[in-house]
Parts: sequence; C-alpha cells; structure tokens
Amino acid sequence: MLITLFHTSSPGISISFTLSLFVLFTFFATWCPPCVEQLQPLEEVFQKYKDEKIKFFIIDETEPTSDAPDTKTLLSDKNINIPHIKDNWKVARKYGIKGIPTIFIIDKFGTIQNIRVGFTKEEENLVGELSEIIDQRLLDK
Repeated sequence: MLITLFHTSSPGISISFTLSLFVLFTFFATWCPPCVEQLQPLEEVFQKYKDEKIKFFIIDETEPTSDAPDTKTLLSDKNINIPHIKDNWKVARKYGIKGIPTIFIIDKFGTIQNIRVGFTKEEENLVGELSEIIDQRLLDK
C-alpha cells in the first residue's frame, strides 16, 4: 500500500506500509484545541517508540488561508518532533474523517487496526492506551 502526501518542507513524501513496519498517524489542525492538547502525549509515545518498527506522522489539515497558527512554528514551540505532512483533506476524505483529532494505527499489511477519535486531556491516558496497543502490535511481529 502506498500513499503519497506532501511534506511541509519538501515537494512530496511517500509513505509506504511495508511488511516490516506499522504506522500511527493523527489527523490534526492548529486551529483545533483538542488536536493541540494531544500533541504532548503523542510526542511522549513517539519518543518511547521512535526506534521500533513503527512510523509516526501528524497529518496537517490546517488550511493555508486560515488565520490559524503556522504548523511548523506551533510544533517547534511545543518541542514536537513527530514528522508532519500537509494534506488539505485529500487523504482525510479517503479515510472518512468527520472530526479531528483522529488517530489511526495501521499494521504491516496495510490493515487499520485501531481508530481513535477525539481527545479530552482531563479524561484520557493517551500515553498508556497507545503504549498498550503498540506493545501488542510489536509482539505480533
């Protein structure tokens, strides 16, 4: 399975789900308060697993004409190191995204294994929840 998205600092980037990797990505926009709140827990998960057989991406849906904060600046200010990719809702529509943030975990065969919609900081243990899912997927090698 191959999806082509546009990286914010290069003309294009190809993300492929190969037999040796699985992927976690979140659909995000800078104007979305729950999306911004979700960044720090996602960064914790990214740091914990960045050397494992999993790739992380933030798929940015911030419209270029909006008054929303600049994505690069926001991620830099919050010390978020997860790669981000500009989408403009093309891939989001293909995945049937109705609201953001939405996290997908896709296995090494290109099958969606987990979808998580929304984020409320007070009610969530995102680091623990995602760590449990990722640990199980890593065991499924």
